[in-house]
Amino acid sequence: MKRVILILLTLSTGILLAQNEALTVRGYVKFLPQFNRVNQEFLPPGFENLFPSSFEDYQIHNRVDIHWYGKNGFRAGIGLRNRLFWGYQVDNNPAFYNNLQNDPGFLDASFAWQNETSIISVLSDRFWIEWERDKWRIRAGRQRINWGVSTVWNPNDIFNQFNYFDFDYEERPGSDALLAQYYTGDFSSIQLAVAPADSVKDLRVGGLYKFHKGTYDLQILGGYVERNYAMGGAFAGNLWEAGLKGEFTYFIPAFESLNEEQSLVATLGIDYSFANGIYLQGGYLFNQGGNDEGSLLDLLSVTQTTLSTKNIFPYKNSIFASALYPVTPLLSASASTIFTPNLQNVFLIPNLQYNLAQNLDILALGQLFLGENPNNGEVGLFFSAIYLRLKYSF
Repeated sequence: MKRVILILLTLSTGILLAQNEALTVRGYVKFLPQFNRVNQEFLPPGFENLFPSSFEDYQIHNRVDIHWYGKNGFRAGIGLRNRLFWGYQVDNNPAFYNNLQNDPGFLDASFAWQNETSIISVLSDRFWIEWERDKWRIRAGRQRINWGVSTVWNPNDIFNQFNYFDFDYEERPGSDALLAQYYTGDFSSIQLAVAPADSVKDLRVGGLYKFHKGTYDLQILGGYVERNYAMGGAFAGNLWEAGLKGEFTYFIPAFESLNEEQSLVATLGIDYSFANGIYLQGGYLFNQGGNDEGSLLDLLSVTQTTLSTKNIFPYKNSIFASALYPVTPLLSASASTIFTPNLQNVFLIPNLQYNLAQNLDILALGQLFLGENPNNGEVGLFFSAIYLRLKYSF
């Protein structure tokens, strides 16, 4: 049934695109090698062979986005992620291929094929039809429902969470949903969204009211997600010359059989731009369902692309800081860090980006994970990954 719905939706979208009232095609091609190192001294007894001390992974990533702009307020879009993988994960991790086969949405729009040395993955992460007229906008299909306002963590994104560490996925995940939006004023609107599921208990339903008060954009939301009732809100504005954002969501289990407790996820962030181009950000996350003390499994879990709405980061308290400096008009340097207050878990993300030519960029980025050695209690570098990405946009 899911594939039938997908085929019908794709065909109807394709028919609209074929009418070619106004068609745009955009995308990019990336080459992304990844060089990894693991400190074997951190692995507990019995896990010495979990990872080699060093390994490499490679990826070619092509994206195509097609948008059609029709008459009478109709629009449609399709987005495709086409990726070729080879390296250590392909050769040694069966779960890697299995995860690529599993479409995270209600409809199955993914395909993966594997041979002895590589994996090809094709995923349609956007396919939607939209109608907009006067104060109404209605969209059906796989889309991004962007309710979060903060930079790193978004407790209000109850439909499609994203992972800050998944830097190569700028578009961020979408949801199979029906979204209706009504503009109640120039700076206010009401949004209602429903994401289907295999059972009524697993539905995602939410409502959002956005409005403006004084110098701040405000919003309140309520819904039902991951078998929990959810209610929350957010704000975005200025604190003197700095930007200030915050959001929270409170989750209440809908069924006693879940054996879960009520939980609050909240974040507060501030950012400031200097006249010389330096841009600073800081933020704090409180995740009531997170761990007080981290583990190596927590360090590894943050690299997963699919996150729980109720548990968007593994730690109870996390702090974020970053700085960006445009060295030249073509070269920018930045560094980010996320750490727990006891400094037992620290993530460092330095990067350099250079514009080689029009539509051609190169990026060097590191992800360094520091944690507590379970064998001696000392904090040190457990895992590091270095990425070199060449990107051509069209």
